[in-house]
Amino acid sequence: MRQEAPLSEKARIRIHLGLRDLRAAIKTAIAAWEAHESLDPRERARLAKLSRRGPGAHRRWTAGVSQAQRLLGHCAHWVRAHTYQRARVSGEFRDERTSRDIAVTINEGASRQTAYNILLPHLEFGSVFGGAATAIKLGVELARRGRRVRLIGTDSALSPGQNGAFDGYLARLCADPRDLRDRIELCDASTQGGQKDIYVGSQDVFVATAWWTALLVDRCLRSRPFSRQQFIYLIQDFEPGFYPWSVEYALAESSYRLPGYHAVFNTTFLESHFREGGYVGNRETSVIRPEVDFQRFFPPEPAKMSRKRTRILLYGRPSVSRNLFPFIVASVDEWIRTSGVTSKEVEILSAGERHGDILCPNGISIRSVGLVDYSAYPDFLRECDIGVSLMLSPHPSYPPLEMAASGMVTITNSYGTKNLAEVSSNFVVCEPDPGSIAKALEESVRRVPRHSDRVQGGRLKIPPSLTLGELADRLVTIARRPEAHS
Repeated sequence: MRQEAPLSEKARIRIHLGLRDLRAAIKTAIAAWEAHESLDPRERARLAKLSRRGPGAHRRWTAGVSQAQRLLGHCAHWVRAHTYQRARVSGEFRDERTSRDIAVTINEGASRQTAYNILLPHLEFGSVFGGAATAIKLGVELARRGRRVRLIGTDSALSPGQNGAFDGYLARLCADPRDLRDRIELCDASTQGGQKDIYVGSQDVFVATAWWTALLVDRCLRSRPFSRQQFIYLIQDFEPGFYPWSVEYALAESSYRLPGYHAVFNTTFLESHFREGGYVGNRETSVIRPEVDFQRFFPPEPAKMSRKRTRILLYGRPSVSRNLFPFIVASVDEWIRTSGVTSKEVEILSAGERHGDILCPNGISIRSVGLVDYSAYPDFLRECDIGVSLMLSPHPSYPPLEMAASGMVTITNSYGTKNLAEVSSNFVVCEPDPGSIAKALEESVRRVPRHSDRVQGGRLKIPPSLTLGELADRLVTIARRPEAHS
């Protein structure tokens, strides 16, 4: 095999200087892009016309982007040469999330009562949604039953303000959170947090919430003298699907083959997918119902549903591939062109993630409102008529359920055994492609005036499954067993 020559000192200096210039150019490019995105779509179009006319301030304004593109091309060659010619350490090929150990020490002197250690990638309580909220609420339910709970962050350091933020979050969940707060501890197991020892008991129960936390828990239990080797695996999606076929896909899938866990599936739809895929076998399982708060999400009175313009809400998260945002935009474009609807008849909003407004035919634009405040979100949904929320996954996700519960005609996609039409008549279920979604929009507009039907559809028919409180009771029972087996 031909031995590659080592990089010369001159080449190394060029790489260093090139990367330094690239960092500076990228900062300039980001500032230019943020300024660009803050503009009204019409201003952006006017700027594009100016940029084609000749030199001036508008050309200098985009210089950072051009400089970054040029330098990126130059540096890519240098970085590739540096990467492939130098000798590499085998440890570089490990996944950092799973190749380490969490700093857990058994200390029987602390307390003999079983505690529940819930591992979460991040402990950020300013905005808690979806699967993270479900895991935290499970911890609260265990604390209600007198159990000690540790919420352990594995990936990012626990910032100083998070204890106070958690107090505020707990106050929204409970009328009197003081007793519960004494039973819940926030712990930092991230590498950024300094890897301080977390003292636990040998009888403790561990709860994994993401695939790499399951692998971390498995290693922790096998390397220490815990009295039980079984852990709880809270499975809230088919997580290999978050990646292309790759090392991450294989690692995520391998977590489902671990021998010692009790599987808790979020919804019967997800559990059916795992059973059909052969991941369950004779394993002991539980199934929880989706945590939709019907005290907050409910339809308005029929008399309040009438509006001059039909308001359509898109669940818009361009950065999350499985939410299929490009399909949503393409289907809206197709529906507008086919139906001939104008801005006098319809208003289209996008919520979930801030992005630039999008110009559509007939003077209609998709206006981004970003992440809606937690307290204002239910009223915001009740002021909309149609929702479009896609998820290319066997899990239904929370936004379409909350939309339907709020009386919105809700478009979502099918996937395998997932069919939300079984849950509510407010759902218009379609295949995940722009043509099918455009036809679903046409059907949804016809349903908007049926106010009484929309109110009736707000009563979701959730398939039989456990509430989080019932799951907490079951986990307490499991912990009382002398030894749990998968």
